[in-house]
Amino acid sequence: MPPIAAADRRCWIYQTNRADWEGLEEETRAGRYVTSAWTTSRLARPHDVVVMYGHRPIYAYGFLARVCESAWQSVEDGGWWAGLEVIRAARRLTLGEARADPVIGRWPGFRMMIGATKKIEDSAIWEAFAALLCDGDSDLQAELDQWRGRARLPQLEPEAHDAIRAHPNFYRSGTEHERRLQKRIRDSYIEWALARPLEPSDGVDISAGYFLGEAGYPDVVLVDLEAEQPTLLVVEVKRDAVPGGHTDGLTQLERYIRGVRKLRGASHWRIKPVLIALWFDPQVLRDPRVNRLGVELWEYHDAESGFYSPGTGLRRRAIVRRAP
Repeated sequence: MPPIAAADRRCWIYQTNRADWEGLEEETRAGRYVTSAWTTSRLARPHDVVVMYGHRPIYAYGFLARVCESAWQSVEDGGWWAGLEVIRAARRLTLGEARADPVIGRWPGFRMMIGATKKIEDSAIWEAFAALLCDGDSDLQAELDQWRGRARLPQLEPEAHDAIRAHPNFYRSGTEHERRLQKRIRDSYIEWALARPLEPSDGVDISAGYFLGEAGYPDVVLVDLEAEQPTLLVVEVKRDAVPGGHTDGLTQLERYIRGVRKLRGASHWRIKPVLIALWFDPQVLRDPRVNRLGVELWEYHDAESGFYSPGTGLRRRAIVRRAP
């Protein structure tokens, strides 16, 4: 059997967060295979192979993938993307099991997993990951053998490729899963009669698609139907709400608040900033800007369980103000 690594094929670990991991599980529930775009290393190239690692709170490996195209660059911030064929393994390999393995355990990259990708220089380590994930899974092993023989690569649908490139939040969304999350949250607000879309009669100029100059693009802007005074909901959606960096949700909301106030026709509107995520870092919950800006924090799970306040434990479909 030819080795998985070769002069023109590299081995990688790709880290995913909880939202991406759960998105993959959802997409592969009907079938084990999915082809979608992922952020990647600029060095990724067709036929490279990948083990997908779920970071906190997953701490496990559970998907194999291969790169289907040369990495391509976002024109907005220089980030690199590529289409991946991803296959779900029948089992999860926990981080503890990987560390305890005599081959994988010698890998020096465990402490370097904060980045999105990590190249494995020793192909025997990647082979050990794959062997454990394929253990007792003859279908996955057969597929991996096809990869070794450089089986034909699937491609992203052209319209999906173009949509990802063209989306206004492409440069900061992380993956297409976050964009789908934005749409589900927007639809939930409207379905539950908590908010409605802006209309021309509201007098707020959003003709530029929420573009606020240097402030950026709010993920969701709606009219709050629960407020007594005219109020705009300015919502930032995160898969993981973590502190620091240019994608810090509270920092983004600060910019959006300033930007929305400058919009033509927005002077008489109140602004209610909202940060919604699948998971919150405790530092975000304790950040003084939450109270200073009046930000509502909500975890979103699905349309049935609705919004959940990580600060109070409140959970109901009708949004209530987060208690101090």
